[in-house]
Amino acid sequence: MRKFALFGLIITLCGVCLHGPSIAATYAVQALGIAPGYDGSEATDINNAGVVMCWAATSYDASGAFTWSAGDGITNLAGHGISAYAGINNQGQIAGAYTDTDPNWKFEPLIRNSDGTESRLHIPEGVSNAWVGKILDDSSIFLTYEYRDSSGTVTSMKPAIIDANGTTTFIDVPGGNASVSAVSNNGTVIVNNEYLWTVSGGFSTLSWLASAGQVDVTCVNDLGWIVGTLNGHVVRWDSNGNMSDLGVGVARGINDNGQVVGSINGLAVIWNADGSVINLPSLAGYSYASASAINNNGQVVGEAWGDGAHMAVLWQSVPEPSAFVVLACGLAGILTRTRKRRSS
Repeated sequence: MRKFALFGLIITLCGVCLHGPSIAATYAVQALGIAPGYDGSEATDINNAGVVMCWAATSYDASGAFTWSAGDGITNLAGHGISAYAGINNQGQIAGAYTDTDPNWKFEPLIRNSDGTESRLHIPEGVSNAWVGKILDDSSIFLTYEYRDSSGTVTSMKPAIIDANGTTTFIDVPGGNASVSAVSNNGTVIVNNEYLWTVSGGFSTLSWLASAGQVDVTCVNDLGWIVGTLNGHVVRWDSNGNMSDLGVGVARGINDNGQVVGSINGLAVIWNADGSVINLPSLAGYSYASASAINNNGQVVGEAWGDGAHMAVLWQSVPEPSAFVVLACGLAGILTRTRKRRSS
């Protein structure tokens, strides 16, 4: 019986130390590097597999893009007539724009798959350019179509979703003039800081958002939780319209756990679902930082900068050493008592 009791006590202690709510986690910061030929970088997105999307830039304003992962490091996305990339989905696909099929430098969307292959899509007749904004988890791309007249003057801009087969669905709301504020990974679109729109369901009015005042929506998650700025404060609404005031700051991303990332006074932070704030550590040699995105595993990406230098960074949670110290001490105490009983 003593053996069974001892075994049960050990299991209980392990569970408390490793899974108990009292054990917090700190975050470590890591520089992701800069693609060859560039002077600076910024991480803009991260999927649930931990693959990071980054921008690269030079001092003379040339720009490029690369991905980073723990296994492969930096993968440069330069070349192939591709001018821009925007976001990465949970399949590892990246949205981009290419220009090498038209003598007038017409921009059209493409999908770059995780194995490096590409699917090039074509925009509807009459559209002059497609400006890519985000790739969704179903391989659809959120973009904005640009229309020009015969003299080259821009006449209108229309937001839309184009699927992997090249079928376009325009994002329309009452009164027209749709301006997209945020798009989630599953295609939930917030329009004009007032409407929720999806391909399958069209638009619905978010009365609680429309009546809140001068809201600037910045992001939305797959559950319909919305984050924005109201009267200088970061605010978050759940899918039922319940609002949480997170305080002064700038929000740039939200995951499906309700965690929001951004910055306060030039330092990167996480606002947890309960409203508590985690101050993310600074990168050595850089004065400021801002977080851009957070995945559902709590990995955060963004940018550190200072004295003209810019570096893409990754923050990851690290279990507190105290948790393992408690576990070790507890097991040592149990074993010591057991030995004393046997020897007496």
